[in-house]
Amino acid sequence: MSSLAATQADGYYHPPDWDPRKGGLNKYHGSHALGVRAKKIDQGIIVVRFELPHNAWCGGCGRPIGKGTRYNAEKRKVGNYHSTPIWAFEMKCATCPQRFEIRTDPATARYVCVSGVRWKEEEFSAESAETIELADEETKRRLAEDPLFRAEYAEADRKRGEAAKGTLEALATLQTARSDDAYALNAALRARSRAVRAADAKAAADGAARGLPMPLLPATDDDARAAAEAFGGGRFASGGSGDGGAGAGAGAVGGGVGKRRRLPAAPARELRRTARADVAAASIFGEEPRSARRRRLEQAVARAPAAATRAVSAAPARATRLKVVRGRKAAAAKSGAAAPTRRPVAAATAAAAAPQAGSLAALAGYASSSSSSSSDEGG
Repeated sequence: MSSLAATQADGYYHPPDWDPRKGGLNKYHGSHALGVRAKKIDQGIIVVRFELPHNAWCGGCGRPIGKGTRYNAEKRKVGNYHSTPIWAFEMKCATCPQRFEIRTDPATARYVCVSGVRWKEEEFSAESAETIELADEETKRRLAEDPLFRAEYAEADRKRGEAAKGTLEALATLQTARSDDAYALNAALRARSRAVRAADAKAAADGAARGLPMPLLPATDDDARAAAEAFGGGRFASGGSGDGGAGAGAGAVGGGVGKRRRLPAAPARELRRTARADVAAASIFGEEPRSARRRRLEQAVARAPAAATRAVSAAPARATRLKVVRGRKAAAAKSGAAAPTRRPVAAATAAAAAPQAGSLAALAGYASSSSSSSSDEGG
């Protein structure tokens, strides 16, 4: 937006032919100061922002409308109560074409529903809300007209005050004790802040000791159970601790007692790559997104037990196949025959193709001999 357009939008631009003696800018442009809100000003209606004072139900769709819901309402004057004007607010439901009207009632100091909507009936007591119960209209009238009722009412107020005197004194004493010793309050607040800072520093140091650019939260029982499920036992399992738990976990996977289980190469590389990426991102952006880092770590940890189990279970069969192949090669070397292939399918394919190769070679030899004899005769 150019500076001229901004000036015009703010209303500070005065055209060259404008004469202040003939009126303001609104009169010059033929507009109203309220803009589109005054499009029905000739009918005595302006658009205002109206907020529902109570919970209500729409009369068209039956939708509940919460207290405080705001609408663009058409406001107009419909009468007077003595010298106080009565205002009507007409608006449209947000989910259906129903229009409803709400008016002020100066006689009872309330809002009344005229059409299209009804208030939700809600009853509250001063006792349940723990507030002071105000006198209703009938009580006010009797207090003003009946001296005996006024005396009884004053006596009831005195008894209620005596009953609440102990509670009020206790509250006053508590407030005094809290506000008198400012030094003790400040010391307690600073001690708590020091404890929080020390816990944060310890968590950051634990994370840095493990090569992670993030603080580690304190370990919980849920963490121990999750680790035991992910690694299938081991030192994270319940009831095991230290190296004994590690030995049990290694025995469950690798069959060795007292040996620590090692992760396969692929997950280890993944963990190292993740750590390097985290450090690089932390140095560039100042903070690594914890969701992405945690997701990669969880994936690497989840793949580690399955890869280790597959590698351990496939090791005996692979060793047996290697021994058989090596034995066949040794036997073939002693006898002078061709070394057996490790792929039976490839060997069968080669054997089936051998006769066809021999036939083609014979045909090629016959063709070459015929061509040589014909060239001799021609010479």
